[in-house]
Amino acid sequence: MCWAVLALGQVSTFYQTYHYGYSEKAFAMEPTPDGGYIMSGFAGVDIGVNRILIIKTDSLGNEEWHKIYGNPYANRSWAVIPLDDGGYMVGAETSGDEISAGTYRDIYLLRLDAQGDTLWTKTLYEEGVEALYDMELCADGGFIIAGGKKKDDEYFADAYALKVDSLGNKEWDYVGRVGEEDRIDVFFEVEILPDSSYVFGGDTEGYIDSLFTQAYLVRLDASGQEIWTKDYGYWDYWELGRGGMLVDEYGIVLGGATARSGLGLKLFLLKVDFNGDTIWTKVMDRGETEFAVSAMSLARNGNYLIAVSDYNLKPEGGGGGDFVLLEITPEKELVWLEDVLFGPNLELAHDLVQTPDGSIVIAGEGSNSCSGCAFLMKIGEPKAEVPIIDTLPVYVGPLLIYPNPTIGFLHIQLSHEEEMEEPVVAIDLYSTLGQLLQSYPLGQQTELSLDVSWLASGTYPLVLRGLSGEILGREVIVKVNP
Repeated sequence: MCWAVLALGQVSTFYQTYHYGYSEKAFAMEPTPDGGYIMSGFAGVDIGVNRILIIKTDSLGNEEWHKIYGNPYANRSWAVIPLDDGGYMVGAETSGDEISAGTYRDIYLLRLDAQGDTLWTKTLYEEGVEALYDMELCADGGFIIAGGKKKDDEYFADAYALKVDSLGNKEWDYVGRVGEEDRIDVFFEVEILPDSSYVFGGDTEGYIDSLFTQAYLVRLDASGQEIWTKDYGYWDYWELGRGGMLVDEYGIVLGGATARSGLGLKLFLLKVDFNGDTIWTKVMDRGETEFAVSAMSLARNGNYLIAVSDYNLKPEGGGGGDFVLLEITPEKELVWLEDVLFGPNLELAHDLVQTPDGSIVIAGEGSNSCSGCAFLMKIGEPKAEVPIIDTLPVYVGPLLIYPNPTIGFLHIQLSHEEEMEEPVVAIDLYSTLGQLLQSYPLGQQTELSLDVSWLASGTYPLVLRGLSGEILGREVIVKVNP
């Protein structure tokens, strides 16, 4: 029996594992109209042989059916979508009849009925290799796919978008930055915007200088024409956009990880407006750990629910990894954080959703009670009585700010000042109504400590002023009562 132990005393409403004698992983999960859940992923049925795995459960996570699909060798699924007729569309990739343990050569779609029986399959053959990492249902009944594409004999890859109709027939595709050699671009996420355009998220890596990895966003219109494409990050960091993406009424949020070469991964969040301009970034560090976003979902209250893989949590001295749940506001304030501990072995969350009653359902993979199995769990809505004060440095844009939120003192350090158009000469503190409360001259300093104990609880903008008086950057601090 596995128990979920959470930092604020919550216990799981249910925790179910699904093991069929192989090594099972659940990468995608969606609620179904009957109150249950559908999951997709894959099962490693033999050395070098993976099959697509689909699991249907009731509202308590009890299995109703599971089925295995795919071609003879390499197959895996990253997306499953419930449809109006009670059936499902599965987004996957396959090596077809080619013996290949690691190369998924083509995008593979499966249309299932309500019992999981196959109605049709479609293998989308193109020149070279195509990968599928995310898929969404469009208003016209078709599907939009995010992934990557490369020629057979190349290591380099291009980001790839594909639109198909309701029967899986290709309507159009998009290949990002064609002709740019020595670069690997991949889309890991796709979301549909209110105007029926699409935003794709992923990352881009310069192959010659592998340290140069940045988050990557592209917006296409409904017919696949590029509206804008942008990279985000700094030259001496990795910024990986592989942890989920969501859209609210103000913009787009991409999750992943960031790190300097040789150092542990830190949580990375990027929020941009619908023109791709940065609203804010947020990085969270837990010390000697690998701490990366693995899934994201909008909460009922408009906040962001985030699952984080943490390889530093090792109960009883064991190895493996565990996951953390946290909630932040659209202004990047941390509301609560909970460590979800299953024991010394691997437990990773790959998808999550909040139910109408406020509970949170999480799907993923684990090895605590099996050699490797998929899991589904449901926990009650966490309720933190006070905000959690993050005492570790948080890198946000050109500033290093900690602790933030704060109860009294705030430490600020300028980072990457050499990349700004002019020197920063002052940091100004404003009220939310735009009133200048305090100006802090920097001189030759790159660090300063501020006493903000006199502020009432709330959020306050910080503005970086340049030599000419221009605004070089904006960030937000959070003051709470002790």
